[in-house]
Amino acid sequence: MTEHILPPREFVLIAVATYPTLYSSLTYDEVATKVFDQLFNVNGNGIRGDEELIKTLTAAPVKEADALKWIGAEPVWYGYTKCKELGHNLNFPDMNSHYPGYYLEAEKKDHPSVVYWINSTVHFPVT
Repeated sequence: MTEHILPPREFVLIAVATYPTLYSSLTYDEVATKVFDQLFNVNGNGIRGDEELIKTLTAAPVKEADALKWIGAEPVWYGYTKCKELGHNLNFPDMNSHYPGYYLEAEKKDHPSVVYWINSTVHFPVT
């Protein structure tokens, strides 16, 4: 195999930059724990193929700033531009109107077309 295997810190930074809703946390150690749990307990459990594991371990680097944005920053939000009213004053996002990207609390105001925000740390929609 001639691919370059990433050092652990670089691997963690790539993971949190790529999947901030899964791995963002208040400290680097918490992020690393989440990333390595995924690597060893999910990817490394033998159920997934070797090709996927090699692809994960040889991913292209990211800018450190893109990853550090998500460390110490909870929660991460994603949004929808349309809602469905379910009655009884209950709304749910229209899944066909997902707004691209992930955002910090302070960035939500910069996206006025989003009418429904979901907090990635909560397992049900929050308005």
